[in-house]
Amino acid sequence: MVDMAAVENAFAHVIERRHLRAVLIKDADAWAALYGELQDAYTRAFATAAQEALKDALDRMRDLPPGTFGQADATHIMGVLEGRLGAEALSGLVNGPVINLTDALMRLGAAEVGTSVGVDIAFGRPDFDALKLIQKDNLHWVANSWNARNNTIFRKALDDYFREGMTREQLIQRFAEEFPALAAKGKVYFELLADTAATKTREMGRVTGYERAGVEYVQIRAHLDHRTSEICRNMHGRVIPVRRLSDQRDNYLDAVRRGDVLGAKDAWAWQGDKAAAKLQDAKTKDIPANIASPPYHARCRTITVAYLPTSGAASEWERSTFDREPLSRKATAALIEHCKAASWRDAKSMANHYDKHGKALWGTREAYNAAAMDLIRRGDRDVYLSVRGGRLKALFVRPGASARKSAEFAVVDVIGQDIETLHRRRGALSTPSDDVQAIKQPARGITKWLSK
Repeated sequence: MVDMAAVENAFAHVIERRHLRAVLIKDADAWAALYGELQDAYTRAFATAAQEALKDALDRMRDLPPGTFGQADATHIMGVLEGRLGAEALSGLVNGPVINLTDALMRLGAAEVGTSVGVDIAFGRPDFDALKLIQKDNLHWVANSWNARNNTIFRKALDDYFREGMTREQLIQRFAEEFPALAAKGKVYFELLADTAATKTREMGRVTGYERAGVEYVQIRAHLDHRTSEICRNMHGRVIPVRRLSDQRDNYLDAVRRGDVLGAKDAWAWQGDKAAAKLQDAKTKDIPANIASPPYHARCRTITVAYLPTSGAASEWERSTFDREPLSRKATAALIEHCKAASWRDAKSMANHYDKHGKALWGTREAYNAAAMDLIRRGDRDVYLSVRGGRLKALFVRPGASARKSAEFAVVDVIGQDIETLHRRRGALSTPSDDVQAIKQPARGITKWLSK
């Protein structure tokens, strides 16, 4: 006999998947739409379960015998709460949305890559196998929420009630009053779960897209502002081989297949600020293999994009700078040769910088311009490369005679061959807003005077 309920349920899942794929195709802001749907599914499921858990717990509390609340009573109530908020209950509430939204988010990541490089991305059997593991992983963390977080929240509250020696009536009133705040803590955890599931699934979809489109390298793009984490700031701009992202994903999913939670965490490692700070000056090739693809932490806003380098030396200089690697001596000489042809963008720009920085020190605009050219070409200065506002900058610096003396430095926009400023100052060469902090080049002794 045909199970009509099962047929209707399967049909509903098909309709839901089609709806989500329509969102993916038609909605220009598909990421925000799918992210919102997943977070809503997680939090709505938890809110529904929490409401039922409160009702059941209060019913059981009313059935407790007169007297003070004991440890055995606390254990009994915890069992009631787990019945509504534990692995089996919550998995049943979110199973359908998680399966469908994971599918849509993975396809979104792949489609974003396809759009950026102008190809259609078609999923093959390996991709569907990976998708099943990602769905399994996302459901695992929902199911594990009781053991990982909510068990502790409610156990602590009940232990506090036990230590205070509450009567049944006091317990019922206190629990009813405090439950919304306890549940709110659980809701925050589910919001974080949804965020991590969405960003990680989308990024694994991007890896699939890169593989199918034949993209060999990606660039890490962080959202740089006052909220940017240490790890994202230090990974921003780095160029990473797609094969490295593929290896990380495969190691992660292999651990998921084995049910190895610790192995999965190790394959996709998250770094605290202290550990992340050590990556600031690390060359990309020296960064551990389990730090490759975002997300790098909860609520991570960093993504990857296809890196399609242009030909020429400037592209190589830029790539090295993004990867926090100094140029070779030969490449540094070529950089200086390139920059010696730099000039002010226009007369107004030079006049503004002269009035602000140069008049008191160099006297005339001619002397100010000559000093900038001299600093670029002379051999007793240092040269640094940095990235600011997405543009490669060369900093030519002649240190002061002592630590207390101001350094003289000129800034050149490398691609545009524009001199941007010349002035003297003490302090750091870079600012926190720089995409990549200044990296010293092997430039001492290299002179580039005009040929005769």
